[in-house]
Amino acid sequence: MARNWKWFVPVGCLGTIVLAAAAVVGFIFLIMGGIQSTDVFQNALAKARANAQLIVAIGEPMDPSFITTGTISTSGSSGEANLEA
Repeated sequence: MARNWKWFVPVGCLGTIVLAAAAVVGFIFLIMGGIQSTDVFQNALAKARANAQLIVAIGEPMDPSFITTGTISTSGSSGEANLEA
C-alpha cells in the first residue's frame, strides 16, 4: 500500500465523485418515474392522446419526455396537478 498511495488518493476521490453522481442520477430517475406513474399524469396523457385537435397541432406519437416537472397535490379523493412534460 505504501508504494501505491499516489494511485489510492485519485482513485478514491474519483470513486466518490462517481458514486455521488450515480446517486443524483438515480434520485432523478426515481422522482421522474414517480411523477409519470401517478393517476393524474396517466389520465392527462390519455386525454391528450384522445384529443384530435391536439394530435393535429403537435403530431404523433405523443409520448412524454424524460423530464417531467410540476406539482401534484391530493386531498382524499380529489386533488390538483400542474405538470409539464
